[in-house]
Amino acid sequence: MASVTLLLLVGCEDPFSDNAARNRGFIYCGPGQPNTFNPQLTDGGLTADALSSQLFDRLLQLDPETYQPAPMLAHSWEVSPDGKEYTSC
Repeated sequence: MASVTLLLLVGCEDPFSDNAARNRGFIYCGPGQPNTFNPQLTDGGLTADALSSQLFDRLLQLDPETYQPAPMLAHSWEVSPDGKEYTSC
């Protein structure tokens, strides 16, 4: 019984104990391969949906409970009467 427990515990070591793996740079495991990391050159897909929010700050973000715009880089903004255009102040 003790030998089985010992064998199970051997597999519990830190998978990132090798600092060389941590120093190699940015590693992202995603559902696909991005065409670009520049959000200005894409209108959808992996870059816009998953990566851009992790790599870049945005002017606004949506509040997860109310879905209303909340500030990030923009401290204030004005909304057009039709609600389609936001202007940072």
